[in-house]
Amino acid sequence: MIGRLNALLLSALLMSLPAPSAWALSWTAAVMQEPTGTPQQPPQDPGYTAEEAAAYNAFVTAPSLAEKIKLAEQFLATYPNSKLGQNASKSLVTFYVQNNDLDKGFSHGMTHLTKYPGELLVALILADTASRQAKTGKHTYDEQGLKCAELVIASIEKGETIPGLPADQWNTQKNQFLGSMHQAAGLFLKSKGDSAAAAEHLLKAGALDASDPVTFYLLADALVNGAYAQVRKRYDDLPDKTTDEAKALLAEADQIVDRIIAAYAQTIAIGGTDQTFQGLVAATRPNLEKFYKYRHNDSLDGLQELIEKYKPVAGNQPPAKSS
Repeated sequence: MIGRLNALLLSALLMSLPAPSAWALSWTAAVMQEPTGTPQQPPQDPGYTAEEAAAYNAFVTAPSLAEKIKLAEQFLATYPNSKLGQNASKSLVTFYVQNNDLDKGFSHGMTHLTKYPGELLVALILADTASRQAKTGKHTYDEQGLKCAELVIASIEKGETIPGLPADQWNTQKNQFLGSMHQAAGLFLKSKGDSAAAAEHLLKAGALDASDPVTFYLLADALVNGAYAQVRKRYDDLPDKTTDEAKALLAEADQIVDRIIAAYAQTIAIGGTDQTFQGLVAATRPNLEKFYKYRHNDSLDGLQELIEKYKPVAGNQPPAKSS
């Protein structure tokens, strides 16, 4: 299935593709009107032949996804150096993803990005697809996903936009795109065991788009298995817990725990009663209660008030930032 972000990207793809059919038809009509033996040159030659245009239009207008894939593959094999090749290749990546043929999608997609560096739309689609796979426990495409997410982040931060998206739509959704890529990078890095780098990306994701509870759950998990685990181990390894060093490490650990509590509380607050996130909310609460009780003398007093603090307020504004 195509996710919410990929659906938007598919729309952008369709808007960014050329329409050679009008040119092909005008050329064909002009040629047919010429006397035999004096064919007319194509008007305002765009750099591809009528045959290329017809083959391109064949997969664009094909009624089924399977036929689109077959005809797009044939187009690229027949016209490897066509001016329409980049768009045909870009389309084929999307067709593979739509068809859930992800091995081909990532193989062709990464080859596409090697041939056409900086192809923002393809990188976005692959990063988002790899992220959705990772969230189901399938980490087959994490490496490619991380490369694509990092490419997208760097491109957007340089001021690049997604071809095909109107400026006003881009302006309102830029943070969502960028936040989703930071979330994806954080997820891939966490899976690799780089919790510190993951937490950095997830903090940025939450600041850019506070509407996704998954971001805050991943952030809490990265802190638990990264910064907190490291500091706690250093504290636990000390033979004397009364030294200044021990007290400083315990205070540092407690500060990290407070960040973990805030992230778990945000997960529950933002997930709310949305059925999509009820599994996540249920899994989060025991973790939140454990850390909260650790910091509040084994009591849950005030926990619900903390969760309420992070609930989205009227007007879809983001919840309060964690300290």
